[in-house]
Amino acid sequence: KMVHTPAQVSGRSCQRWVQTLMKTGYHKCNRWRHAQMKATLIPYQALHRDDLYAVMALRQEVFVVEQDCPYLDADGLDAQAHHLLMHDDHGLAAYLRIFAPGICHATHIVVGRVVTSPRIRGTGWGRPLMKRGMDEAWTLWGPHPIHISAQAHLRPYYESLGFVVNGEGYLEDGIPHLPMDCDPPAPADG
Repeated sequence: KMVHTPAQVSGRSCQRWVQTLMKTGYHKCNRWRHAQMKATLIPYQALHRDDLYAVMALRQEVFVVEQDCPYLDADGLDAQAHHLLMHDDHGLAAYLRIFAPGICHATHIVVGRVVTSPRIRGTGWGRPLMKRGMDEAWTLWGPHPIHISAQAHLRPYYESLGFVVNGEGYLEDGIPHLPMDCDPPAPADG
């Protein structure tokens, strides 16, 4: 018997549940994966304080606590970004921020602070988060390349989304990173 919602499982049984989904291919079912997902792109000035709190809590949970990387997450750039929040029935599940060309990079759109909550990892939410973020960026600012500072171990994942390494690797807060860029899609013929 397969359990169909993460809310019905916890701890180790959740890991087994996700593994079962991956083996059966059920995780590829668009209805299951996105049924409870709500994505919202919000400029900083329109962020409700509860959303901002949830964003900061998730970023700290993953980037500071889980990755054991003490650094100042509140970098003063959030006010210049658009924020993509993805919620499920339990709250904020995934997030990223997007900057217009000229803010963090002279000619490129920049996507950063890409994060998924530990409770939804392995369920396929990372890909729609990035794809939606990329689409929203190109809708807002046109066909500029997108730049990311990717954790090196995620290189294959970002390459599968069209990103290519564009420079030497480096350490950021003690974690190996790679500069990666993705060109906008070619205009449709017609």
